[in-house]
Parts: sequence; C-alpha cells; structure tokens
Amino acid sequence: MSCAQIIDRPHLAEAGTFVPKRACYSPELGMAPSIFSRRKDQGGRGKGDVLDQAPLLALLEPDLRQRVRKRLNRRRVGSGKPIYRVGDPSDELFVIESGRVRVFVGERAGQERVLQFVGQGEIIGESAFMAETPHMTTAVAIDDVCVWALPRADFDILLGKHEGALRYLGSVAAERQAQANARLAAETAPEELRSGDSAGRAPSR
Repeated sequence: MSCAQIIDRPHLAEAGTFVPKRACYSPELGMAPSIFSRRKDQGGRGKGDVLDQAPLLALLEPDLRQRVRKRLNRRRVGSGKPIYRVGDPSDELFVIESGRVRVFVGERAGQERVLQFVGQGEIIGESAFMAETPHMTTAVAIDDVCVWALPRADFDILLGKHEGALRYLGSVAAERQAQANARLAAETAPEELRSGDSAGRAPSR
C-alpha cells in the first residue's frame, strides 16, 4: 500500500500544496532559520551524523534507520543546477546533506516566486511525493549541494506504514503551506486596503 493511500490524499493536497505566488520559509524574509542550517565557520559533521540528525531519520528505530540509509542514493548538484523541475515525476523524496536549496514556482527569469529556502537535514519535494503528483515547484541549488534521494518504491516498503514518518511529512507540508498562506496574506493585504479605500472615497472634482 502506498503512502498516499494511508494518508487522506484530499487533505494532504489541501495542506501540502504550496501556494504558487509568494515567498515563504526564508531567513531572508524574516523567518527563523532551520535548526539544521549551519554557518560555514561552525565546521562540518560526518555524513552519518547529518543523516541521523535529520528529523525524518531521527524518529526511526535504529534498525529501520539503517535499512533506510542503505536505500538512499547520494547526489551532488552544482550551484544553479536543478534538483527537480515543475512537471517532473515525484518518484523520490530528498534529504539535504549539505548546501542550500531554493524552491520556487515560475519558469521565466525575473518572474520566479520563491516559496522557501531549505538546508542541511531538511527534506524537499514532500508535498508532491506524498500526493503522488508531478512536482508543482522547482528546486535549485543555491551553492554546491549534496542530497540523498529515497525512491518511492523503497519508501513504500520501509516507511509506507510508519505512523511517525507519515505524520512528520504531513506536518512539514502543512507548516510550509501555512507559511506560504501567511506570506501571501501579508503581501496582498496592503493592495486590498488601498482598493477598499479608493472605492469608499468620492471621486475628486
């Protein structure tokens, strides 16, 4: 049974699909940095430590964690290169080992709408992965990035019925959706107020 069959898919689609208009989840936008983000002068950790401390793997039992790690595929993505694009199949879930990633919608230069910035230990592509739909966003490496990819088939076998993992993925998708909605509301409110104010004034003579 697939993960999307275990979780209420309509609910996840509503809670986990990013709003394709405004930026969110970003230190540059005044949001709190990720607990897994680190400054360059703080030094690095071993690959095993990074994976073990990533929330998705940290909540797993030790034996299951090792089984999941054996199914992960490590990739290096150069700065400016995509990890996935809009329309790509969401057949893998990604965990960031190092580097930063920008997730956005819009394909034309200068018309991108940034949704989030993610870093070490965080997951990306979770909304489309859980809903089993093509990606609605593009994820591009800000600097050189290392990611671990878990294929859907392995996820379904190892974590498809793991309540903790499914709850975590659902909560990440819902939190990012809420942040996107809040950002959208904050940016559109002044426009709405100005429109309302103009409509309430008598035209000048």
